[in-house]
Amino acid sequence: MARSSPGIETKAAAGPTTALIAGYISWAVIEFVPGVKNNVPADLQSQLPVVIGAALGWLAAYRAPHTHRPDLPPLEPDRMALTAAVEAYLESRRQPVVATRGAAATSPAVEVHPRGVGSSP
Repeated sequence: MARSSPGIETKAAAGPTTALIAGYISWAVIEFVPGVKNNVPADLQSQLPVVIGAALGWLAAYRAPHTHRPDLPPLEPDRMALTAAVEAYLESRRQPVVATRGAAATSPAVEVHPRGVGSSP
């Protein structure tokens, strides 16, 4: 049996809805209010509704509360598995260190010769 959907979450709906409404309102203000239309440059008249809508949409999505989802189990990360995965990744990225003839430890890409690095006999 399929579960019924709890609907659209608040955070997911707040941003686009606010952006759409704010964009149309700012377009209407620029288009129909004579003082605004005459004082805003022509290039900005088409860009301001988009910028205002995007900014207010982001703010609305940021400020909207999270929707509680009782159908999802609480997240409890397995700390031992996470620690083991991080250690395995770091071990795979680690390069072996080689020390030659009492010289300081160097990476395998650099050979240390008694007369200097890369010197010929």
